[in-house]
Parts: sequence; C-alpha cells; structure tokens
Amino acid sequence: MSKINYHIFYYIFLKRSLSLFYLFFLSVIIYPQSADNERTFVLGFTENTFDNINSRDLKAATELLTQEIIANSGKKWKSETLIYKGQDQIISDLTRGNITALAMSTYEYLLLKDQFDLIPVVVPEYGGYFKDNVVILASANSNINSISDLRNKQVMIQEHKKGLLADIWLTTILNENKYDPKELFFGELYQESESTKSIMNLFFGKVDACITTKQIFKTMADLNPQIGKSLRIVEESEPLVFAVICLIPNNLTRDDKDLIVYTMETLHEQNAGSQILKIFRINKLIKYNEAFMINTKDLIERSDSYNFSSNKN
Repeated sequence: MSKINYHIFYYIFLKRSLSLFYLFFLSVIIYPQSADNERTFVLGFTENTFDNINSRDLKAATELLTQEIIANSGKKWKSETLIYKGQDQIISDLTRGNITALAMSTYEYLLLKDQFDLIPVVVPEYGGYFKDNVVILASANSNINSISDLRNKQVMIQEHKKGLLADIWLTTILNENKYDPKELFFGELYQESESTKSIMNLFFGKVDACITTKQIFKTMADLNPQIGKSLRIVEESEPLVFAVICLIPNNLTRDDKDLIVYTMETLHEQNAGSQILKIFRINKLIKYNEAFMINTKDLIERSDSYNFSSNKN
C-alpha cells in the first residue's frame, strides 16, 4: 500500500470510529433506556399511614398505587411495595438505601426526619380537607363538658393510624392537666379499629364518650342528622396532619424527583389513579408545605411520654 493510500485509509477509519463513538455516546446520554429499565421504584408504607383499611386490602391497594404512579410517570421502572409494621425494618431499609419513597404517619416522619434525609412531598387530601381535629364526643344530654368529667368513665378510642395521633393528643392533655395516666384516669378505655363504630357505640349509649376526628363525626352527622343532634364535641385538638409521603433523594435524580412529585399531584386526574386513591378514602395528593406541620410538630414536642424531646432541633 502506498503512503498516500495508507493515510487515506487511516483517515476514513478514524472518522468512522469517531462517528460510531459519538453515536454511542449520544445513545448513553440521551437514551439511557437499558439502565432505566433496570431500576426499581420501591414505595414503602407503614401500617399507620392510612385509615380504615385492613391489612389484606392495604397490600393489594398499595401495590396498585405504586404501579399507577410509575405508569403515569412514563418511566419503565419496575415497582415494588413494602408494608412496614415496625420502625426497626424502616430504619434498616433507610440505612441501606433500599427505599425510593416512604408513606408514613406524621408522627413517624417527625421521629425519623432528623436521622435520615427525607423529603416530604405530598400529603393526602380527604375530600376538601387535609388537616383534621381530634375530638372527644359525648352525649348531648350528658353532664360531660370537658375531659375532667371523664374520670372513671367508659371511653372508646380508635386504635392505630389516625388513632396514633389521637392517643398522643389524649396523653398530652392528661399530662398537661396533671391528671393520672389514661389507664388509671378512665374507668375503661376501649379500642376500636373503625372510628365509625366508636361513634355508633356512643350513639347507642354503650360508652360515655369516644375519641375520633371532627371530619368523621361531621360526615356521619351529614348521613344521619340524628347523630349530630344526639352527640356533641367536648374537647378538640388543633388541626393536625396525619400522613405524609416522602422521597429519599439519594435514590433519585432531581429530574426523577420532580417527575414523581408531579405524577403524585396529578394522579387524581387519571381515571385509574382516582379509583385507586378512593380505596384509601383519599381525594387527591397535594404538595407538601412546611407550614402544614406546625400544629402536629407542636403536639409531638409537648408529648414527653413519646420521647420526642430528644429529637428537637
């Protein structure tokens, strides 16, 4: 091969090699589909997140919700759902970076936020409200006018979920009024898994008072006006936020985070997404604002019995 032909051959070879490299570079940077397809979006839920849904339905519903979020985002990620029954496994998975997002009660969020990098992004909105008040209800014809009148009385409270903040609030106001702990102050303290049943037990005179939320009481009174006439509120908390969904930023790029948040906020606009949210009795998910948490954080900080004081900023 002549010297001129050799240089021409080398030039063509180098040009084609650089072109192939350039195309390969673009395919990796602009179209990273293969890497994207291998990612798994892991959405964890604690059992205290949502109200009035049993464990069996919770698993199926959370899987549908996770899949719908990914489908609406346009991503090709795989999805996985985890249900947590205690904090030990949550802490373990957060430490290992095994979770992409976590839905939890605000109490759990406030306990964990200083230990881990959690970004609260949305809170549930329940048909026009995202905050609710814990209330003590009593019969309109009774002599019960405040919590002091409930000494040695039979009281029913909702267990777990929204009942978690209700229990914290109840413990706090007993402590602040220098009353005995609830186990000694009340004659009997019953737990009921469904708040509607608590209200009905009070309505039929089976207990002296019940602890529920203002919106649940209002909804039941709207459905049955006799409930609204027969029962009344004797104590009431400040408006509280009960649940929040957080993203774990270490597992997401900024663009991915923005996309997932947008997808969550618009989920109710899609027919399938709206139907799935209704399983949780949620109207839509709304963008988080730090001001939402002022009352809830104040309540938790006042509650020394829950050892939150050590986590204050």
